[in-house]
Amino acid sequence: MPGKKRRVLTDAQREWFHALTAMGLSYDDAERITQLAKSAKDDIVDLDGDIKACARRTTASRIDPLIVTETIRRVGSGDFQFTFLHPNRLLSAILEANEPIRKEFFKCLETHPQPWHLLVGLDECWSGNILHESGRKTWIISFSFEELGRFLLSRTAFWWTTCVIRSKIVITFPGGISQAFRLVMRQQLFDSTSGLMTAGLPLQDGSRSVFILFCEFGQLLADGDAWRGVLEAKGGVWPSLLPKVQQLLGQGFRYGSQACPAPL
Repeated sequence: MPGKKRRVLTDAQREWFHALTAMGLSYDDAERITQLAKSAKDDIVDLDGDIKACARRTTASRIDPLIVTETIRRVGSGDFQFTFLHPNRLLSAILEANEPIRKEFFKCLETHPQPWHLLVGLDECWSGNILHESGRKTWIISFSFEELGRFLLSRTAFWWTTCVIRSKIVITFPGGISQAFRLVMRQQLFDSTSGLMTAGLPLQDGSRSVFILFCEFGQLLADGDAWRGVLEAKGGVWPSLLPKVQQLLGQGFRYGSQACPAPL
């Protein structure tokens, strides 16, 4: 209407729209949540509160079924409930909600034979300002697949994060980060209903076609500290290599070479 003041998205609203789509919500859902802010009060505090509340309600129904909780028994500090997103349920939910990602993924499924090869990214990083006391050191586990190709693997949308956990908590686990890595891989590869090396993961494209994805462990992408944390069994006074790694070394395994007969 002539003379009507046109509303535009504030920086906070635009930031929320991009954050929601990055979490896997469809553009329609993200736009519907952002639309709430456009019709709300002008007070930016109220706007942010309304958007966040609506986002929590919308995403909770999507995220809750993806959560897995494993009990880790710690000596002297009580049990810890280790919570993370089930990797295969996360992948299935993202492909269902995000059409552009789903189309690219299924193109690769039709092109590359199975089993695929799992890529796991493991790194310890800082969350927040590294120079400020509010900074937090965290371990992050993400995954993708080698068959997606160099172009898609260079895009963050095709790397899916299943676990983020504080470093100060990880060091209380028996085995450290190797314990968390083991639990995540057990769910992803050996789950009785959707394990990539057991039952397979059913995936449905936009039509009625259903693919069963099978996958082998391909590569662990990590720096030297993360490799050491995964391969070492920290028991007793002195860290030692896991028995499987000792066996490989006895068979002439060379770090970084292709002499390893099978994935660990």
